[in-house]
Amino acid sequence: MNKAYSIIRVCILLIIGCAGTFFLFGEEQDNSFFAYLFHLILDKTLGFLLLALTIVLFNKWRKHDWLLQFFDKLCDGANETPTQ
Repeated sequence: MNKAYSIIRVCILLIIGCAGTFFLFGEEQDNSFFAYLFHLILDKTLGFLLLALTIVLFNKWRKHDWLLQFFDKLCDGANETPTQ
């Protein structure tokens, strides 16, 4: 059951992160300037908030989740490995 929780948490992080990236890099297609400006501000703010939520949840869950700890150590190992 612990493995299922880990996979569900990773899927939640992926979904929230992908949605945040979609809102952040999405392009608005409105005819009115005010509608364009409203959607621009709303979409970019929502994108930043979703990406911030992804970071907060990852930092909260990695203390208890073995799979997220593995991903964190894997990324730390990639930063320490010298490239030639």
